[in-house]
Amino acid sequence: MKDQYFGDVNAYRKYGLLRAFSRAGWNLVPGATYFEAQLEDSLEARIRYFNGAWETFARCDLIFFDPDNGIEVQKTLLGRRGSAKYVYWDELKEAWDRGHSLLVYQHFPRVPHDRFLVFLSERIAEELPGARVSALATPYVAFFLAQQARHASALAGALQQLSLQWPGQISVPS
Repeated sequence: MKDQYFGDVNAYRKYGLLRAFSRAGWNLVPGATYFEAQLEDSLEARIRYFNGAWETFARCDLIFFDPDNGIEVQKTLLGRRGSAKYVYWDELKEAWDRGHSLLVYQHFPRVPHDRFLVFLSERIAEELPGARVSALATPYVAFFLAQQARHASALAGALQQLSLQWPGQISVPS
């Protein structure tokens, strides 16, 4: 996430979301592990970045991906200018295969939000075999939660807590 976005309404929703997960018994925010390296566009720098991230997050159950825009788009190729604004499917698959549940920040494209939520939820489920996917929507952005089976009960509690604490701000699937 770029510093210029810190403090906007989506940042408050994001931190509220993370607090809800921490209260579900995960100790996610108070004892969170942060990876503060700056992601760059070049492929070589990106490989170094993710090698460091995998080492840092080796013992974490949930990884929150906070790209500026969201999951990759066809027009922005990996390693090219602007690619640092996205997380790519191979990177999500790597985190999933390492046993992490994933939470991904995603801007809405200029399409109906309800159709996009269904489309991307289905795509995530296809790309990450065995994932239980929940789409959390705000007026401007979405968060996609891909749950490993062993994390499902703790994450279900977090989702329930979230729906109680952020009504009208973050819609949680029932």
